[in-house]
Amino acid sequence: MMSRFGRLACLPLFVCAGMAWTAGIAAQSTSPVAFVYVATVNTTNGTGNNVVGYSASADGKLTTIPGSPWADQIYWMAATNSYLFGSDNIANDKIQYIFSYRIESNGALKYVGATDIQDKGHGNVCNDGQFLTLDHTGAYLYEQVAFANCGSGSAYESWKLNKSSGLLDYLGTSKPNDNSANIYPLTIAADNLYAYAAACGENGEPTGNGYKIQSDGDLLDLAFTASMPSGQQTTGSSPACVEYVTADPTNHLAAAVSWTGSGEPTQIATFAINTKDGSVTTNSTPSNMPKVAVGTVRWMSMSPSGKVLAVAGGSGLQLFHFNPSGQASKWTGLLTSQDIIMCSWDHASHLYALVPGGPGTTNGGWLHVYTVNASGATEAAGSPYSIPLGKSLLVQSR
Repeated sequence: MMSRFGRLACLPLFVCAGMAWTAGIAAQSTSPVAFVYVATVNTTNGTGNNVVGYSASADGKLTTIPGSPWADQIYWMAATNSYLFGSDNIANDKIQYIFSYRIESNGALKYVGATDIQDKGHGNVCNDGQFLTLDHTGAYLYEQVAFANCGSGSAYESWKLNKSSGLLDYLGTSKPNDNSANIYPLTIAADNLYAYAAACGENGEPTGNGYKIQSDGDLLDLAFTASMPSGQQTTGSSPACVEYVTADPTNHLAAAVSWTGSGEPTQIATFAINTKDGSVTTNSTPSNMPKVAVGTVRWMSMSPSGKVLAVAGGSGLQLFHFNPSGQASKWTGLLTSQDIIMCSWDHASHLYALVPGGPGTTNGGWLHVYTVNASGATEAAGSPYSIPLGKSLLVQSR
């Protein structure tokens, strides 16, 4: 079935108990362990898009899904086992839609329809859609939007999934932040009661966003100020600024903390979530937080076990051990020194990392696949895969 925007077709991680690692039942199956999707720009002027789809086997090998690539104008993606959602990337409509696709048994996507994010609720007529995040039940979808209330703020729109049709019902929009430059995805706490996003004020002052997920799925702003790592005044009296957060399975957050204007490396902090009110606290300090080697942090992804944190940035990809009762610790050096814009795990011990490539870069785009076990990370056979002009990555475990 074709939409007016084109046709789109369509994407598991280690289980760790102490130092015993296993890929689980999925590794013994001949069925795909994941479907992997990369949204790309297919022309040098950035006006045409493709979606490349792969099925991933237990050894990390990727096989192109029949019919891939598909010509569809989408950017950020999220998926349940049944549906994939994509925010559009159509130049003349101001990123106005969320497109819905049904995931077929082989990973192909069948177009379902489009939801207009600008014609629901008050003050949403200027909203430009960005990141998409699903709650842990797959019942609610959240989209980060810029130019909320037709101003400079960013906010989060909440949607309820109609599981029979794949379309979305509007729930509400959060209070706008005061700076649309704060473009960060939500991360959902393990208990599915709270959601968080990083933020950094215009002058580098520490700030952040916390939300209560209400019974109807809508987001309620939490009125608290997060405690920041102590000793935050460093070279040049630079304040701590949270660049990125991601949740583990035990109601903790890993955060990339930079020291504004200091030139010092970004460090990894650990925050504990108070499950009664959603507030967060930390025992992290500049002396106990590990430093990253990836340069500017572009993305972080927590393994499903919560034991390993992948950090991606302009200078590469790196792994850290994550200890929610203590602090993260450095595990590996750089797995690659290429610019990584996104990374994501499956449930069969694989980590996927996207190199953008394209205009303005010195190399073509690539998709790396790593197998991670107790010994470290090794590149899977066949990796990296050439994907010119990749711009976003989605891994949907099966």
